[in-house]
Amino acid sequence: MNSSELYKSNARIRIKMVEAIPESIVSKTVIKKSSGNTSILTLDQGDNELVKISAFDTLVQILEGSAEVIIEGMSTILKAGQMMILPAHIQNSIKANGNLRMISTMLS
Repeated sequence: MNSSELYKSNARIRIKMVEAIPESIVSKTVIKKSSGNTSILTLDQGDNELVKISAFDTLVQILEGSAEVIIEGMSTILKAGQMMILPAHIQNSIKANGNLRMISTMLS
């Protein structure tokens, strides 16, 4: 097991797994495999914005707060309890509207 991953077969409170740091992006890998990975992230409101192009589709699930997700210039607001699949090979960005906690699952 990768030392940055969580131990298997242990119950977790997902919202408490990653503590927010003001004006920062914090990420914790839940599991990482050759077929994809899952991380929990916090983003603080402000200049923090995730901008990337991924080789794989990415499932984003909002746990707490809300985020503006922009894919090819189209903006969507996601709130707690909502999710979206970000398509592979297309630039996307995620910007927090306040304190944001989310799960990101990249699938190959």
